[in-house]
Amino acid sequence: VAAEVLAGLRYRMAPDNPNLWLQLGPRWRGADFAAMAEARGVLVSAAESFAIVPGATDPAIRLSLTESDRHRLRRGLETLVDLLREGPGPLTFQM
Repeated sequence: VAAEVLAGLRYRMAPDNPNLWLQLGPRWRGADFAAMAEARGVLVSAAESFAIVPGATDPAIRLSLTESDRHRLRRGLETLVDLLREGPGPLTFQM
């Protein structure tokens, strides 16, 4: 399912591993993407939360493919693809 839905996107996945790393591109921060995905009902982890050195990762997310309902997995992956294609939106300043 993942290979079909994510076709054309940059991702890495090891055989026999239920996790996948999806590259986001330079306009994204992993934490921002993860928050926006969660707001749409999809939970993912930002790559920076796994980094030993802050800022040492490319913008990416880790997602689990362990959902046993293939239809639900497909919907979640399609939600992530839609979000990725929409882009992060304008930058905002926060204090």
